Amino acid sequence: MDQETVTTEELKDGQSSGMKKSVVIIYLVLFFAVWSLCVILLFKELEKSIENEVLYELVRSGLVKNLVWTLPALLLIRKYNPFLQVKLKEMFSFRLKWLEVLLIAVLFTLVIIVPQFIRKGGLHISESFGAASVVGLLFVGLTEELVFRGWLLNVSYLKDKHSLSIAVNTLFFLLIHFPVRIASGTFVSFFTTGGFVSILIVSWVFGEVFFRYRSLVPCILLHMYWDLLVMMLV
Repeated sequence: MDQETVTTEELKDGQSSGMKKSVVIIYLVLFFAVWSLCVILLFKELEKSIENEVLYELVRSGLVKNLVWTLPALLLIRKYNPFLQVKLKEMFSFRLKWLEVLLIAVLFTLVIIVPQFIRKGGLHISESFGAASVVGLLFVGLTEELVFRGWLLNVSYLKDKHSLSIAVNTLFFLLIHFPVRIASGTFVSFFTTGGFVSILIVSWVFGEVFFRYRSLVPCILLHMYWDLLVMMLV
């Protein structure tokens, strides 16, 4: 009887694992395909028809990105909640060690500011930073962290392969930046200037933070802050 019970449990675990893999693979293919089409085709048309930069960013980040990123991820998180390492009910917890989160933010600040002082002898606000940038910042942390940490890393995480799980997630996070770089004509410089390295590093940090606090809140806040520094100063 014990042997039959063990075999049944192992069979269920195997079926659950196979189901998760299939769901994740299908999701990744559809997600990357749809987002690439939005970036390469849809956004170019929207930019032509919407002259106001703030309104364009509201449509781009507030409407389209939330429809492609946030909504499907939330639906999948709710549906597959039993298979997640961090359940939905604790995913937005504010019970954090805020001093540790603040120290990470300080480290982010130093990483951006110090090179600025070395290269330019001071801090200089980017000319491209404006109201539209602020609008984009309001959505970027939630959309990207919900998809990559709250959903993808969460559902595919292996306790006995912690670093590998985060490494794979980090690689996919880098890949999702490719369509934007290709569309903007900065794909080559993205690598030659080493910009891709910072994305790999912060993505790894967000993955570690997510499991340390079992919450998306610090990931979202740190992500928004990192992007704010990059948009303003780099």
